[in-house]
Amino acid sequence: MAKFVFVVPPLTGHVNPTLSIGATLLKRGHQVAWISLDQHLKNKLPEGGELLLIQYDQTDEEKRK
Repeated sequence: MAKFVFVVPPLTGHVNPTLSIGATLLKRGHQVAWISLDQHLKNKLPEGGELLLIQYDQTDEEKRK
């Protein structure tokens, strides 16, 4: 068994292709995770997939400063 991770921005065109690949890897017994800023991505992941969420404590306004 191998471990795979997808690092994806929260954009449909980047996320969707990884979902089918990830599902295939999971069916073959591998561990698969996604790193993203989108907390809702968890609802789209295939069964057994893991979301590693990147969270920021700063607001957009604070980041600009």
